[in-house]
Formats: sequence, structure tokens, C-alpha cells
Amino acid sequence: MVHSTNPGHRPSTFRMAKTSSARIQGIQKLPQSPRSLADNATRKKVSTKENGATHCGAAFCIYPDSRFWRCAKGTMAKLTPKFTTGYNYFMTPFKEKIFAIPPLKGISAKTIEEHLKLYSGYVNHTNLVIKKISELSENAEENMGILSGLNRRLQFEFNGMRNHEYYFAHLEGEPIQLVEGSPLKSEIEKEWGSFDKWLIYFKSLATTRGIGWAMLSYDKQTGSLLTHWVDEQHLGQLSSTKPILVLDMWEHSFVADYFPSGKKQYVEDFFANLNWQTVETNYANALL
Repeated sequence: MVHSTNPGHRPSTFRMAKTSSARIQGIQKLPQSPRSLADNATRKKVSTKENGATHCGAAFCIYPDSRFWRCAKGTMAKLTPKFTTGYNYFMTPFKEKIFAIPPLKGISAKTIEEHLKLYSGYVNHTNLVIKKISELSENAEENMGILSGLNRRLQFEFNGMRNHEYYFAHLEGEPIQLVEGSPLKSEIEKEWGSFDKWLIYFKSLATTRGIGWAMLSYDKQTGSLLTHWVDEQHLGQLSSTKPILVLDMWEHSFVADYFPSGKKQYVEDFFANLNWQTVETNYANALL
């Protein structure tokens, strides 16, 4: 038995194939899973120094989980981490984004630091859930009960990752006001009669009891802006719409600085810190 040595990866085992006729230039060919469609055209030769791995230097056959190459000597040559999934055979794990957030009004650097750690958790758990789905989907019928739960969990983790990316991007750079006559402001005024009327509604929506997000999204099918609430990370996301403005209203985003009773002030300070240019960019991209 050979054990995976991938850091941070739960150790797994696999059985070595028999060596009778499955050798290519001295390298043992491992059995492929039914979904492993990598044919001879995709096989590569890896030098002994590639990615800092130590191995015999001959041709390698890709191991079914797509993350490692395996040589007859039993050495694991680590390549770019990838995993097999039902979504994309060679799916690269999601990576954390880096945000340049300056000192903010009301929201402390410590809160941002801790908040970014939570965002990191959503990225990591999205990858873990997808990896587990991939493993269990080899026997989908038998594992469907677990897979159903994991797919529901994927909604939560994935949306938690993406929602935070919109939110933190809004706080990058410096506060920039919404330009008079800009496409977004003009559309809000067209739909609401005045920008201030919409802003009052959005701020009130943000104080909804419970945890979740206040959002402004664009529906391309009707060309409409929709202001709505999302419970947790995923309950209330509007299909086919694109998020334009995203405000995190989970307690961890404000309680350390404002206490539970300071929710309204947190909302006011969010808009004081908001770089409206990021919102305009989201709107412009949604129109494409």
C-alpha cells in the first residue's frame, strides 16, 4: 500500500497494480477508473526535477485522481493540485483572492482580519466538498443519500465564497461616491423615482432579523435591478441574476465593533466606506 503525502490532504491509500505486462519504459501503469478518459495522447514525460519531485525520470501514467503521477519505485511526484469531479475532469481547486482593504471608518482592521479568515474557510470547504462528491460519485446510486447532503452543502460553501468576494471588493481602494448621471444611478432613479428612495429601502432591508445578505442584483432577461435579501449564504439567491451590490449582514461582520445593537450604524459605515466604482463595474459587466 502506498500513502498520499499531499500536505493538507486526508491520507488515502491505493493498491499497486500487478507488474506483469503493464510496464512502459520501466514504469508501472496504474488501473484507470471508468471516468478516467485520459488517453495516450494526454500522457506526458516528466523530468526528474519537475516540481521538485524525485522519481526515476521515465514516462509516467496519470493516477486516476489526477493530482499525482506515480513511478514504479513507489515515489509520488507532486504536480499542480487538481482533482477529478463530475463537473470537470481536470478541475483546478478554487483559490483565495487577495483584497487591498485600507483602514475603514467604524470597521476595525481586526474585524477585517478575522472576516478574511472566515472567507478562507469557505474557499477551503468548497474544495473539500467538491472533492468528496467526486470520490463518492464513483458509486453514485449507493451513495446518493450522502451526495444529496453534500450538494446542498456545496450551495452554502460556494455562495459563501463568492458573496464574500463581492463584499470585500467593495471595500478596496478608497471610498468613491456614485457619479451623478452614471448608468447605474440613472437606472436606479428610473426604477425607483429617486436614488435616495432606493437607498433608504436598501438600508432598511439590511436590518432584516437573522443572518444573511442584502443585495442589489441585475436580471438580464428583463433588464431590471432587483433589491433582495439572501438568508445564510444561499437561500434567496435569484436565478440568472448578477450581484451588483453585496452587503454582509452576518454578525461576524460587525458585532465586534458595533455590538448587536449597532447594526444600523454598521450599515451606514459600510456605505461611507463603499467604493461605488466596484458596484458600477459589476453593473457594466452584468450588462454584457
